[in-house]
Amino acid sequence: MGADPDSLTFRPDRRGTLIALAILGAMTVGLAVGAAVYHWLIWILVVASACGLATVGFAALPGRSYLRLDPQGFDIKTPLRARRFAWADVTPFVAVPLSYAAVVAFRARSAPGADLPGADLPGADLPPPDLPPTPKPTAADIAAGAEALPQTYGHDAEDLAATMNRWRERALG
Repeated sequence: MGADPDSLTFRPDRRGTLIALAILGAMTVGLAVGAAVYHWLIWILVVASACGLATVGFAALPGRSYLRLDPQGFDIKTPLRARRFAWADVTPFVAVPLSYAAVVAFRARSAPGADLPGADLPGADLPPPDLPPTPKPTAADIAAGAEALPQTYGHDAEDLAATMNRWRERALG
C-alpha cells in the first residue's frame, strides 16, 4: 500500500528476483572457475552472466519497479521505463494466460511514444478498441496492439485485473 490513502501501490514479488540472483551468481562463479581452467572463450560467458546478474540486481533495488493506481490513472515503473495511463484512455483489464504465466492486458488509446514529436498516428483520437472476443486471448493479441503489465506483482493475474477494473470503474463513474 502507498502512503497516500487515494492510491494503491503494488511492488514486485522479491522471491523470483532473489532466486534469479542466486542462480546467476552461482552460474557466474562456476563459469569463472571453469574459465580459469579451460579456454578463454568461457570468459565471454562469464561477462554475459555478470551483466545478467547486474541487471537483475538493479531491478531488485527497492523502488525500481512498481504499479501505482490513483483516481486519475496508473503508473507502471520498471528499472528502464516509466509510463502513465489515464483511466479514460484504457479499455477494461483482462487476464491473458500465456504458456509460462498469466499477464494483465489492456488496450491504450494511443500507442506508446505517440506523445513524441512527429509520432502523430492516424486515428489516435478514436476510442480504444476492445480486446479480441476470443475465449482465451493469446500472446498474439498482445502483439497485435494490446498492452500488458510487465508482471503481476505477486498477485494472481485475474485478481489484479479485477482490482484495476474496480479503480477504473470508480474513476469513470
